Amino acid sequence: TEFALFVQNTLEIEELIINVGLRYDWFNPDLQSLTDPRVNPDVGSVSLLSATTLKKVEVQSQFSPRIGIAYPISENGVVHVAYGHFFKTPPFEYIFDNSEYKVNGIDGPIVGNANLKPQKTIAYEVGLQQEVFPRVSLDVTLFYSDFTNLIGLDIIRQIGNTSSYLQRTNIDNATNQGFTVALEKLYDGGIFTGGIDYTYQVGKGNESDPDNIAIIQTAGSSGGTVKDAQKEFIPLDWNQTHTLNATLAMNFDTWTVSFIGRLQSGQPYSPTPLRLDVLSQFKNSDNKPVNHSVDMFVRKEFKFGGMGLNMFL
Repeated sequence: TEFALFVQNTLEIEELIINVGLRYDWFNPDLQSLTDPRVNPDVGSVSLLSATTLKKVEVQSQFSPRIGIAYPISENGVVHVAYGHFFKTPPFEYIFDNSEYKVNGIDGPIVGNANLKPQKTIAYEVGLQQEVFPRVSLDVTLFYSDFTNLIGLDIIRQIGNTSSYLQRTNIDNATNQGFTVALEKLYDGGIFTGGIDYTYQVGKGNESDPDNIAIIQTAGSSGGTVKDAQKEFIPLDWNQTHTLNATLAMNFDTWTVSFIGRLQSGQPYSPTPLRLDVLSQFKNSDNKPVNHSVDMFVRKEFKFGGMGLNMFL
């Protein structure tokens, strides 16, 4: 069961504009959890429920304040600041997965967790918008986000330490920080419009893939003792350090020709399979090649009396 309530108000104090908001989130998984997750199933059973009882889980809730401030520093310039807390409910499949708690499996079963906490994010942003030339604007924005309660897998060692299983848990954290610089040429009745923007960002965390610890456990299952995954802040799978976009549009009477160019640094990847070196290798130790593309769009307008027809390529 989920419930959310959001209130917002805008305050204008002379030239200062303040947007203030408050969101309340409430989440009840309507499920019970194991009283003792380390038990072994009774003889003749594969379910942990045969050896322990269930207990009620706590309801999760959060008040999330948010504020945005805009203040003009000149006739054509504005400084803006934003700060906010955010609440994300855990995916239901991670809560209800294997809800019968069956743990005797070949590949090491995964058990859901009704006690999962919602992901929490705190985001900061500060920026400047300024007209630097007539109909040409500059926008510079710095941003930072902190993510906690990210979901991963934990090895639950059962009593006697002779067997184990995997359970979803809030084990990971991450951050994302960087800046964006954008220059835009607005339409002024002439031929050319366009813009260019560049983003630099660094996204790092304990883990991108909530199933990664399973890979490490499988790697050790062929011999020796299964070891817990070593945690370290690494580049996240989706991190793209450099991104450059450019657009150019030309208008000639009934013709429009535009170009969109993109240049992106490669995303992180693991050049050495982790299962071959789980003790010394970390994920995403290198980057894929740079990506680039250019798209072209052409449109021609035809007029027939009071009707119009557009053809594009």
